[in-house]
Amino acid sequence: MIRMVDLYGQYLSVKDEIDAAMGEVMRDCSFVRGPQTALLEEELAAWTGVGHCVTCGSGTDALLLAMTAIGVGSGDEVIVPAFTFGAVAETVAMRGATPVFADVDPLTFNIDSSSVERLISGRTRAVVAVHMFGQPCDMPPLFELARRHGFVVVEDNAQSLGARCRSESGAMARAGSVGLIGCTSFFPTKVLGCYGDGGAVMTDDGELAQRIRMIANHGQSPKYNYLTVGINSRLDTLQAAVLRVKLRHLHDWIEARIAAAERYDAALKGVAGVECPVE
Repeated sequence: MIRMVDLYGQYLSVKDEIDAAMGEVMRDCSFVRGPQTALLEEELAAWTGVGHCVTCGSGTDALLLAMTAIGVGSGDEVIVPAFTFGAVAETVAMRGATPVFADVDPLTFNIDSSSVERLISGRTRAVVAVHMFGQPCDMPPLFELARRHGFVVVEDNAQSLGARCRSESGAMARAGSVGLIGCTSFFPTKVLGCYGDGGAVMTDDGELAQRIRMIANHGQSPKYNYLTVGINSRLDTLQAAVLRVKLRHLHDWIEARIAAAERYDAALKGVAGVECPVE
């Protein structure tokens, strides 16, 4: 059986590093918000090119934290792509807002900015750009719409960690680092996956990062001082240790995925009835 993602084979390739990292957490017995978690946040922020990274319990939680932090609520609308994982619309609805579905480009499967423009109303609070299948959205048109109409651009980068796209200034940057907030998932089959659920939120806004961290920890700041209604969404230290090891190999693993895709493209090129993905 050929698996889409061979997680056991991947584990074997870094087994000594993973076992050592997990053993260190077991010796420390610091299973929640341990030192490995803080180190992972620093390393992910540097790798992505943002000022702040806040880890959390899942990619879904990352989206919910983003919606909560920017104040999405009852009466608001958030424009989301019609083709993506359900958590994007789900987290908007959980905040009491209305997800408004935009068309996607049939070549890239990413959100179509011309469709977004037609859907903007006086209640539009944000648009979520989902970078699908390793291929980032065309971001400059979304930034232009956001500037003109006064809404926020949030990125869902769960499937495209490591890809690059154009920032608001026009420069190339890591996907997930160009919107006000970038969200990602560490589900085991993702480009950077842990051994359970996990996620992270990225931003250059220090005050926003502090608010996201507070919301993710029951709304506390400091401990037992409840400033807002929050949730319990924290990345386990064991998962952080695993992710720190994997992050060191991520570039090579992305290159291997690209090479595998190129082999499929070469083999399927010219086959009647088969259309290879546009890159």
